[in-house]
Formats: sequence, C-alpha cells, structure tokens
Amino acid sequence: MARLSTNPQLRLSMSVRLKHVVDHVLGLTIEECSRKLGYANSSSLRKAFTGDAFVDPEKLYLLSKLTGKFGHKVNVHWIITGDGLPHLIEGRGKDKCSEELMGKINSLSKDKREALSKFLD
Repeated sequence: MARLSTNPQLRLSMSVRLKHVVDHVLGLTIEECSRKLGYANSSSLRKAFTGDAFVDPEKLYLLSKLTGKFGHKVNVHWIITGDGLPHLIEGRGKDKCSEELMGKINSLSKDKREALSKFLD
C-alpha cells in the first residue's frame, strides 16, 4: 500500500474511481482483482476502495495490464485525475466513426462523461 495522501478528498475520489474500474471496466470481484494484483487477500484492496489507503504504483501498473469484460484496458490516468474515460480501447482498428465518437465524448464536460459512463453501465 502506498503512503496516504495529505488530501483526504483527493484520496477518496481516486478510491471511488478505482472501485469503479474494478467493478465496471474489469467486471471483477474484489477477491478476483486482489489475486490478479498479487495480494495475499482482499483486505488491502478493500482499504483502497474505502479511501483508508491507496494502491502503490506497481499495483496500478498491474491493473493497467488487465483486460476488462469488453476487451478494454483500465485508464490509470482516469483513476488518478478523473480526466478522460475509465477505460482505454485497444486492439481494434480505429475507423473514422470511432475517432469522431471518441472526440465528441472527450469534449463533454466531466459531469456529462460521468453521467454517460453510468448510463452505459
């Protein structure tokens, strides 16, 4: 586990986003994700979900290598900053339509992107 941030609101925001990607992007239980990240049990990840601690950079790196239920990768930048989308689209040929759609999504305000993400879940 990484050292706690001196900004509890920032830590809680990142924790909420971490839980979102595990639940909705990866579609894993806390136990499954804990095993894939190399934890002996789920207590460390459980603390990260509640904001009592946060995962260290090595675990974020491992998280970024996991593939979600729709073939998406976790966007670690989104976990940390809240900017962009919670997932990355990889392994698919990008056509003009996909690029235009992603451009429109990325131009939305943060609130509208979050609302769209909730709607799609």
